[in-house]
Amino acid sequence: MKKYINKPSILRRTRLWMMTFLLLVVSNLAFAQALSCSGTANIPPSGTFTVNGVTITSSYTGDVKTYTLGAYTTCSSDVINNNSLWIGQNLPWSLTLNFNKPVNNLVLLLGGTGNTANENFIFNSNGGAVSIYSDSPSSCFSTINGNEILSGNGNGSPNAGGGRFRISAPSSFTSLTINGAGGQNGSVLGFCSSSIVAVCNAGTTQVPLNGSTLFN
Repeated sequence: MKKYINKPSILRRTRLWMMTFLLLVVSNLAFAQALSCSGTANIPPSGTFTVNGVTITSSYTGDVKTYTLGAYTTCSSDVINNNSLWIGQNLPWSLTLNFNKPVNNLVLLLGGTGNTANENFIFNSNGGAVSIYSDSPSSCFSTINGNEILSGNGNGSPNAGGGRFRISAPSSFTSLTINGAGGQNGSVLGFCSSSIVAVCNAGTTQVPLNGSTLFN
């Protein structure tokens, strides 16, 4: 007996696979598009403040202070507002931010990094291993190594490194710690205000795509 093959069903599944693939490609392209920043939040070394309805409590150890020398234009042509953070001028440092609502994909600006050596910035969250993306120009002299940014070595001008970076984790997080060894007169750091928004936890866990999840 000749086995009956349901061709319409096969075609329907093929179309669904193609649509899913295209959606994933478009999603990844959108996620890798140019980052934007229209202003930074004035984060105190230690204190509580609110941005876009998210209350943030900051604390630190080591060499962290407020930068009061005016707005700072970075190598990525972004502006870090006055009263931002000046980190690691001479010594190691650590900064912890606790959020009262889950956040993710925070956009960070760094300015004035390095000169004759890199400064380093290590990121850890309670939402899993941090990944970092940057669309900064090569003139920022920054590289990414897992959850660490190395920045500023060889920029040819004192403290001219830095850039614009997106800080992400597999799950939304409520705690983010950044630390580094300091030196090279430190760096100016600011988080883009528009990226500090509450994220709904529902649906944030990625479901593996396979025949079962797509067609059952």
